[in-house]
Amino acid sequence: VIMRRVLPPALAKRLLASVDSQLVTSLAAVAAGSNEHLFGASAPPAAHVPNRWNVLLPLDELMQASLARVLEIAAPVLSRSVGADAELCDLSALVTDPGASAQRVHFDTRFSPDASENGELPPEAAAPPETSTDHADGCTDRTDGCTDRADGSTDFVSGSIERTGGAGGGADESTGGAIDGAGVSAERGAGDGAGGDADG
Repeated sequence: VIMRRVLPPALAKRLLASVDSQLVTSLAAVAAGSNEHLFGASAPPAAHVPNRWNVLLPLDELMQASLARVLEIAAPVLSRSVGADAELCDLSALVTDPGASAQRVHFDTRFSPDASENGELPPEAAAPPETSTDHADGCTDRTDGCTDRADGSTDFVSGSIERTGGAGGGADESTGGAIDGAGVSAERGAGDGAGGDADG
């Protein structure tokens, strides 16, 4: 389910800047050896994949405002999907910079019971398509699970932040963003100021 324009543009922009800032803080803490509460900056597969980080996010005032806005709109869908008593257990952002290899397996990748018991990857994860397919509506299937649109925006199906700058680049260098664990994503084209989406 993808819900468009869930976050107002200004809130989505602040959230994206916060994620960029948290990445810089997390990387510095991990480099200093203090990563016990920053699993996201060093947890596999991020430790083995250049230019990709899974960053644990603080449940601060900005994050609470963002989650409250998402829940105002997405509560009925979430309730039907996970029940009214569901708890938020993980709040993180998958940050991907240019040069990162495609992430073949995501937290929501479907495994068959037989394959998962044998530790095998599902066919779509083991042998993902290497080519893009253009559609009449302007969308493109990408190997990283995202969908590019002709207007420059991106649907973040699996939850990732794609940026044009290197690690810690400013929010103005960003082309999009998402908060993976919360199912919140900010969708921005080339300066179009689009608001956030909720996906899940």
